[in-house]
Amino acid sequence: MLNSPKQKLIMPKEFEQGLKEAFGEVIGGIIHSTLLKGFVSSGLLSPSFAFLIQFLGLLGTVGILLTIPSSGIGYVIGWYFGIFLLMDRGLLTIVDLILYLGFPLIGYVLKLYSTS
Repeated sequence: MLNSPKQKLIMPKEFEQGLKEAFGEVIGGIIHSTLLKGFVSSGLLSPSFAFLIQFLGLLGTVGILLTIPSSGIGYVIGWYFGIFLLMDRGLLTIVDLILYLGFPLIGYVLKLYSTS
């Protein structure tokens, strides 16, 4: 009865939310980067302005990643699972992996020291 069409995979809400947000963050970043490159190559946007936009986007991403330690454990597991799945599929580089895993780790360390 495991293959019954009525059965659904039960996934904790926090895990599911973390997974969705990891996918959304990475896919949004890919779209953002692709659009910027297209605008620069077509001459609609100067490279220096594109760099500024990328930098501001990176700051926003870092801000989001630093809030992950205050999320529930299910969310965090879902987030990391999503990041590793995207890395496995070739959608993330090692630099992306360091960003997506390093900043939450910094957040955990800061949280640990602020509570002690």
